Amino acid sequence: MKSIPLKDARPGMVLNRQIEDSLGRTLVAAGEKLSPELIRVLMRRGYAEVEIRDDAALVRGAIHGAAEDASAGTDQLRAELDARFGPPSADEYRQMLCRAAWRVLSERMQAAP
Repeated sequence: MKSIPLKDARPGMVLNRQIEDSLGRTLVAAGEKLSPELIRVLMRRGYAEVEIRDDAALVRGAIHGAAEDASAGTDQLRAELDARFGPPSADEYRQMLCRAAWRVLSERMQAAP
């Protein structure tokens, strides 16, 4: 997870922490993907930064970390993918999406310096 300036946020990034208004009410839940419209609304409301999930770091830990870190990273990544696409017992198409996401994230991390 990392905090970034809202102006640097891109559609598709996933919020790590919920965004609340000045009264503590949840405006956007943790785990929501940023869209162009959501970014514009947050900018209009005066938000300067957002905390996003750093999936790349999670995969890097799973692939390149120490044995226990790799196991924890792999478990976290698997839990995240299950949350996004459903558990392994989900329908065939969700399973296919989950496998594809795992493959893409793994390939990106192996190619990263």
